[in-house]
Amino acid sequence: MLPDLHMHTPRCKHAQGEPEAYAQAARAAGLTRIVFTDHAPLDDEMDRVHRMTRAELLPYHAEIRVLAESWRGRLEIGVGLELDWLAGYEEWIRAAADAAPWDLCLGSVHFVPAPAGWEFIIRRPAGTEQAILAAYWQAWGDAAESGFFQALSHPDVYRSVERDPLPGERELACRALDRAARAGVAVECNTSLIRKGGRTLYPAPWLLEDVLARGIPLSSASDAHRPEQVGSGFQLLEELARDPRARFLDFRGGLGVAVAGGSHHRDTETQRL
Repeated sequence: MLPDLHMHTPRCKHAQGEPEAYAQAARAAGLTRIVFTDHAPLDDEMDRVHRMTRAELLPYHAEIRVLAESWRGRLEIGVGLELDWLAGYEEWIRAAADAAPWDLCLGSVHFVPAPAGWEFIIRRPAGTEQAILAAYWQAWGDAAESGFFQALSHPDVYRSVERDPLPGERELACRALDRAARAGVAVECNTSLIRKGGRTLYPAPWLLEDVLARGIPLSSASDAHRPEQVGSGFQLLEELARDPRARFLDFRGGLGVAVAGGSHHRDTETQRL
């Protein structure tokens, strides 16, 4: 079964359940490998209600390492971060990424530039989706080329429903995917939209097809914020894994994350088969 490479802890202030409960849920779901990737801090003020503080980074790392040891032989557990990409915050991102030997660093774009500062794209005003597309996909491509991340999370997270691409959307996305392909960064297949009433993954079917056409590796993720969400929707990912073009990242405890069958490591560049 594929590993679940994206889940959170209460340290991010919007997830529930202790890490032990996530481990128990993983085993109950038949998983054998998971990686915690909680939200990393940006600075002392930016979106602090949705992420750890800087002071929590090392205790978080130590807590998950202790948990991994307690589950040794039953479940492989890694510890990583989900780091938001914002232009101008590179030193903050670097500080978090360098704070500990993380097994996986996921990049995310949740914010785009706005007249008043930054706009949280998931709570944008109705009818503004098309206006943010250029800014979003530019930031997504910048994140891919930054060198900080092994995979980029929920690539079309601004989408809340199934729909065809908006005018110009596919072209913008494909330019960003080309940048990810050159950088060797994986794209996450995230099942959380199903829990929100959707029928498909992040990415949308048309976007996933463009990912596969470029040979970009995939990352399997529930994005669990509660224990019962671990491994949810993974039947779709297992079906996808049968596509001969699909190459998923794997995790082997203590050795980091890489494309299944490749050399495992903790470097930011994804290993190719």
